[in-house]
Amino acid sequence: MIHLRILFFAKARELAGVSEAVIPFPEGKSVKELRDQLIQNYPKLSGFLDLCAVAIDDEFSSDAQRIHKEATVAILPPVSGG
Repeated sequence: MIHLRILFFAKARELAGVSEAVIPFPEGKSVKELRDQLIQNYPKLSGFLDLCAVAIDDEFSSDAQRIHKEATVAILPPVSGG
């Protein structure tokens, strides 16, 4: 089991109710499995989290990427501009 530091930004922070958290997570599981766990921990993220990008240690990640170390994970909502 590893410990992930999760940083929530903008609307994700608002829905989660926290700006950051440290959660235990099984080593080798995927970003998709992390998304599923975050929805269990923060149900208000359901339906929104799939729209967010996930960065692990400052690098964007795909849902298939495996998490193999204690990492900092950023949940980044979509942005719009004009």
